[in-house]
Amino acid sequence: MTTSRYENLLPAPVNPAKGIQDWGVIPSNPADNPTGTKYFKQPLLFQDNVYESTASSFYHGLILEANKRFGRRFSFAGNYTFSKAIDETTDYNSDFQPNNQLCRRCERALSSFDQRHKVVLYALVQAPNGGSGYRKLFGDFTLTPIYRYSSSRPFNLLAGAELNNDRHNTTDRPFIAGRNIGIGPAFWTFDARLTRSIRLREHRTLELMFEAFNLFNNLNLASVNNTVGSAIPSSLHGLGERTPSQPLGFTAAFDPRRIQLGLRLSF
Repeated sequence: MTTSRYENLLPAPVNPAKGIQDWGVIPSNPADNPTGTKYFKQPLLFQDNVYESTASSFYHGLILEANKRFGRRFSFAGNYTFSKAIDETTDYNSDFQPNNQLCRRCERALSSFDQRHKVVLYALVQAPNGGSGYRKLFGDFTLTPIYRYSSSRPFNLLAGAELNNDRHNTTDRPFIAGRNIGIGPAFWTFDARLTRSIRLREHRTLELMFEAFNLFNNLNLASVNNTVGSAIPSSLHGLGERTPSQPLGFTAAFDPRRIQLGLRLSF
């Protein structure tokens, strides 16, 4: 995987007050040091980012799938995925550099794309062809319902401040916090598509379409405010009672119910 790191650091000692390596002013790097930046290779160089393909990722998955046709006009299918994704970075953007720039391996954790369980169920229901009477009224319909469920994804907790003084305040996590220990919300939705074909002439057909996405208007929360300060919070989940600007408050949601109508003429 392509990743980036800050190349300008030398090994720094652990700050006993914080329990982490600290590149700032501590007893072993006093303020009266000529540069005040003893553990930087080039103290006057603020950014020295290196982009390289050195990060690792791993994926393990099991997929189970079933299909059954119960007759000429009804079929059902479903699949289940049990998986685990592990990696050392999300992207090569500098905001995804390591919390400890000298230890890429220390970032190995559940991937931001890890999704333990995923379920998809769908069916195809066809009404008899049109004829006379009620068959003319209710015939030629096709219903396709789809149910989707995904378990939660992890997210990274950030301190929102410079804790280890490595000149990258966007990568600092709360003290002793591992990467991606936050637990995001789960997701489920039910979609449906209803169509009816009307034959106009021998080679012309009009298809009426009704489509509904998130038919039951389930609130699927999408992201969490992951800036929580210097201490690991008591809850690692998003908290619905908090506002988007508060730590662990939800900041976005997926689309609510959407309905659309359509026509398609085939000739």
